Amino acid sequence: MRTHPFYANDLLVGPGYLLLEPEKEKIAFTLKWSLIEESIKAEELEFIEEILCAGHSLPLINHYYFKRLNQRDFSLTMENDEIGRVEGKGFFDKEFVGFEITDRELRLHATQYYHYMGDGQWTMQSKLTINDEDISSLQARLDKV
Repeated sequence: MRTHPFYANDLLVGPGYLLLEPEKEKIAFTLKWSLIEESIKAEELEFIEEILCAGHSLPLINHYYFKRLNQRDFSLTMENDEIGRVEGKGFFDKEFVGFEITDRELRLHATQYYHYMGDGQWTMQSKLTINDEDISSLQARLDKV
């Protein structure tokens, strides 16, 4: 997995926006996606995703743990202070990384997709649904730092 362009970047940073549903309120944010170097030799790769919304001083921090299952698929665990620990699955190819998290108890469903644009640039789209209601969607453009 480490040879994939997404995992070869130690830090991706870029602007984006969060669309809150159903109000359709649009909020600017900065997204940082970083690989924890110490995890490279471990069985799981650890990433930290920081989302800092405009007008806020503290970011939302998500910890991700990716474990490769085969040439294309991986399992993942995501953890943050708001929802705790949830499990998911994902897949990747040469220019794409996508994953889905579903938790029946929390009635949560989240998807997140990264598309490689070349030259160290990625686009990201994400959607969060809780109790069968769309809560938010995110879009960002990330650059290798």
